[in-house]
Amino acid sequence: MRVELVKKNEYELMIKCANEWFSFQHEKSFDFLKIHPKLYKKTADYYLYTYFLKTDENDLVGLFSAYPISYDDLNLLCIGTVTINPKYRNQGCLKFMFDYIDKFLSINYDFTFLLGENVRYQRYGFYKTGLKKRYSILKKNLPSNDKIKLELAKPKDNDILYDFYQESNNKVIRRKDLFYDTVTARNTEAYLVYSKDLLVGYLLYNNERQQVFEIMISDDLFYGALLEISNLKDHQISLSIELDFDSHQNQLLKRVYDNVMIIGVANLKINDFVGTLNKMVKNKKTTLKGSIIFSIEDTNYEFLVEDQITIKKTNKKGTIISLFEFYEILFSFGINDKKYDNPLLKELFPIIIPGSLSTIDKI
Repeated sequence: MRVELVKKNEYELMIKCANEWFSFQHEKSFDFLKIHPKLYKKTADYYLYTYFLKTDENDLVGLFSAYPISYDDLNLLCIGTVTINPKYRNQGCLKFMFDYIDKFLSINYDFTFLLGENVRYQRYGFYKTGLKKRYSILKKNLPSNDKIKLELAKPKDNDILYDFYQESNNKVIRRKDLFYDTVTARNTEAYLVYSKDLLVGYLLYNNERQQVFEIMISDDLFYGALLEISNLKDHQISLSIELDFDSHQNQLLKRVYDNVMIIGVANLKINDFVGTLNKMVKNKKTTLKGSIIFSIEDTNYEFLVEDQITIKKTNKKGTIISLFEFYEILFSFGINDKKYDNPLLKELFPIIIPGSLSTIDKI
């Protein structure tokens, strides 16, 4: 068995296999051209990021995509469209696929991540981690603003949407030429927001989840835009919206929400603990100094906080924890467990993983 990039002349075959195999696997219909146009429309760069598994006799065994995403100064590899030809299921093909990804693709990235059942992927070293907030907002709590109007964005509005995104200083880097295709994936609609006939921002609404994924607008117009999309989509009582833990918009929602759920972001795998974690904590501000050592799978990691934060391997033994517990500490508020009751630890972690990796920016 071997892995090779999809060729340009295999475009129709790629779409056919993705749709048919995924539909069989999940027992419902899929159309990847509509699900991920940034990757699967005919003019996209699918031939750079999508792979076939083939037998030595060229029989098609499986398919997956490996798409690069940049977040701040981190390089992430998103794995998607993971599917196996039904006649080759339960024959070790998935393990072969992830072994190939580990050996030949992930080595150039800080993280590899994917969506899906976390238990299924733990055997390959992925852990469901990162947290975001999903709010239910009571419509009656939203103040009216009759100056706000929404207009469904079209492909021609690509650059306008992109410019508003750039102004937000969001750290997930999106390609300008594919911005509209990116934000309208998976039955998501982009709406231009107008106030007094002046274009002031945009919001993203996912029809499948009936939820706002992203809203780029000034705080004074935030409630009005939410009320307008709520009216447009005929939400009678409440509206749902997801936000990152560190989004300043959480403060705005405190006044209007009915309830909030804490949910996971993605199945994550750190490919280089020392290098990646040093990148992630370099801008952390701490008032304390000291050292913390964890012993994980026969390797000891020291978190040394002096004038700057340094993470390194050490021969010194530390608190013995599992890899899963380590991910909990790093990204999912596991530090609230009394077992890790350390003030320095609470200053360093958790590290925020952008929630858009599980909605807009995934493949």
